[in-house]
Amino acid sequence: MEQLYIGKIVGTHGIKGEVKIKSVSSFAAERFKKGKMITLTKDGETLTLECLRHRQHKGVELVTFKDHEDINLVEKYRGYDIYGEYDPNLLGEDEYFYKDLIGCKMYNQLETYVGVVTSIMENPRYDILVVKKEDGKEMLIPYIEAFILEERISEQYIRFNQLEGM
Repeated sequence: MEQLYIGKIVGTHGIKGEVKIKSVSSFAAERFKKGKMITLTKDGETLTLECLRHRQHKGVELVTFKDHEDINLVEKYRGYDIYGEYDPNLLGEDEYFYKDLIGCKMYNQLETYVGVVTSIMENPRYDILVVKKEDGKEMLIPYIEAFILEERISEQYIRFNQLEGM
């Protein structure tokens, strides 16, 4: 089963074993629902825990793990990265996980190769593709309909409208 990075444990909440998770998943309610298994990793240590309860509070996900309903059992997980199952069924049509976009080759409207997507920057209004050009410089391309002309993600191909000066 392929794993996908979905967040980091940033602290604890209360005394009943809730951990605070800074989530990067758009599907937190699904990722942390009762019975879901998630993987925690840090410094080469890996363990899998079952979610027992989940709620949102002040911009973080509060999760309680089965058999870990005591603050003394979960304090040690602060700083652990959280991974969940890579499940393409969570996505709607024309939606992709960030990992699906990394490595896509970018071509401008004239079909000229420009570079490759190396990462995605989150922006409150829209995501931004970070493209490493052949000369080693980076180019930022808004991942919105006005710029993206065609995408065939399974073929690692994206064509975009390159404005003068980009």
